[in-house]
Amino acid sequence: MLNVPVPASATALPIARAFPPSPTRPEHLRTTLMPWDGPQRYSMVCSGLCMEPEIHDGAPMLFDRAAAIRVGDIVAVWFRPECTPPGSHQIIVKRLVRGLPEGMTLPGNRSSSASIRVAMRNPRAEWDIPVRRLLGLVRCLGPVPADIARISMSDDQVRAAFPRS
Repeated sequence: MLNVPVPASATALPIARAFPPSPTRPEHLRTTLMPWDGPQRYSMVCSGLCMEPEIHDGAPMLFDRAAAIRVGDIVAVWFRPECTPPGSHQIIVKRLVRGLPEGMTLPGNRSSSASIRVAMRNPRAEWDIPVRRLLGLVRCLGPVPADIARISMSDDQVRAAFPRS
């Protein structure tokens, strides 16, 4: 299972690396993976306080790419790399308040004016994210069960272990 450190902060989620992300090394805040790369189920370790008390700082959370997403679910929001400002993270974990318009899929049309709405808990806030900025949404299934082993993998290791069909 992919184990990626993921801050639940409103601004960011870093990717797995051998060293922590740093503002002086913004290239380590982005992943070269796509939401459809890697295993169907993977874990990310959340850091930050914005989703507490639901998701605690340091909690390993389980994500499933094939799980249906409904309004009210906690999701990993994957941004297009070109829509991720330097020093920002490409993935955030938030509660979905308003999903994709009927019939729309991700990645979305870059000229679309549609948006999704997400929320965080601490402090309470909601905001819209244009679908043209998104690569994908992946549903969070909750905390990783204690009996599931986790390993840490780089983007290249994920690609090698889980080649696209």
